[in-house]
Amino acid sequence: MPKHIILTLALTLGIGLLCAFQTVKYAGFCFSGSYADISKNYPYTQIILQESDSPQSYLDKLFYDYFSANPELGNFTLDIEHKTQATLSLAMALNREEVAFEYYEKQTKAIYNLGCTVFIMDFAELTVLQSYPINVTYIDLYNGEPDQQTIVQTLKKLYSEFILKKLESNRKNIYIRSSGSLTIKVANVNFQEEALPYLGSYGTEQNLETYSSIVAQHLTEALAFKMNLTVLPYSRSNLSYKMSLSFSDASIQNFTIPPSSYDIDVNVLRFVKKLYKETAVERVDLYGVELEMRIYDAEFNTEYWKQIIQNGAPKQTVVGQKIGNEFYNYNEILLLTLSDKIPATLKEDKKLMKGILKKCANY
Repeated sequence: MPKHIILTLALTLGIGLLCAFQTVKYAGFCFSGSYADISKNYPYTQIILQESDSPQSYLDKLFYDYFSANPELGNFTLDIEHKTQATLSLAMALNREEVAFEYYEKQTKAIYNLGCTVFIMDFAELTVLQSYPINVTYIDLYNGEPDQQTIVQTLKKLYSEFILKKLESNRKNIYIRSSGSLTIKVANVNFQEEALPYLGSYGTEQNLETYSSIVAQHLTEALAFKMNLTVLPYSRSNLSYKMSLSFSDASIQNFTIPPSSYDIDVNVLRFVKKLYKETAVERVDLYGVELEMRIYDAEFNTEYWKQIIQNGAPKQTVVGQKIGNEFYNYNEILLLTLSDKIPATLKEDKKLMKGILKKCANY
């Protein structure tokens, strides 16, 4: 083979390897929001951090150890010790901690919700480039009411087992966006009046935006991991805006989240419950949700895709079983729709996949 062809092949392979193994600095663990608000927004996690006597907090060490042992991600390698001149950074942020209770005669149901996000950022420009949410819901039943230490130990279990397990299963799907990739984000999550009575305490005016944010986070997670899209964090603004991240050394960095190329609106229209079958020993109900989703360019007010999406799943109860709060059944089917039904629906639309969504792909 001629020498010039061999040299060209070698250069091509070399450039390919450099691109495939881009280096990104590990920025550590942080909280979304102001450092002064940690005790209000993440009270049980703060207790976990205060329990540590070492220079590294429990969560700092947990994620540091994990990424040290697993530095290879989708198309880049983490520089844990900051030995390179990498311009991009990865941070693991906590953006949601919620523990809710349902009380029965002698028992208490605890519903734990944790939301973390892997952010890829440019520290030089103080800009968030991509977000990969990781959400976990866990339900436990206690005799009596759980004390603070029980809740704290459960949260530690969720971090060390559930969050890390989900992170590990998705680690190879975390990519640095290609240079020509556009961005997409969830811009609006709305609920029609008909759907509000099914949302429990979230159906009130003061709590509805919190639930909208939860829904947006789950959809963002599905778009990022299951469809490999370049997704920005949820925001109702179509302009650039600021997001504060508080790191364990008490430093606060304000990052700009740029406008997205395309926006997504989700409008939850209604929830339904219908009897599927009933016998002397059991009852099976179908829980369903109907929503409308659209993809558009907010800057030019151009709509590219809109569709009604319906989904349902059966739920079995045995004779004598008490249903504490129907909200969790409706919530389960909605989150299942976001994580499975929507990605499947988008992939079925070949024109959309080859057009708008391909422009936002990380591959």
